[in-house]
Amino acid sequence: MYRSYDLHTIEDLISRCADNDYKIVQVEEGTLGLGHLLLVAPAPGFWSFEIYEEARNQWSSWHKLRRFTRISKRVQALADAVD
Repeated sequence: MYRSYDLHTIEDLISRCADNDYKIVQVEEGTLGLGHLLLVAPAPGFWSFEIYEEARNQWSSWHKLRRFTRISKRVQALADAVD
């Protein structure tokens, strides 16, 4: 399930994850926002996150966030392809 958030909320999440040794993977660059990102947890049992940028109109965008504890094969393949 995805939820929509503004840029400042997502930047705060990324900052907190970076402080806690999450692996931050940029899958695609964004146009107005952050694009497509993966925040992979440092250890099992923690939340990992997938973030998508979605355009609202020509001047702004939202970021959709999905959180999960088990990394799927699709997400792992995306993270491995970027490395």
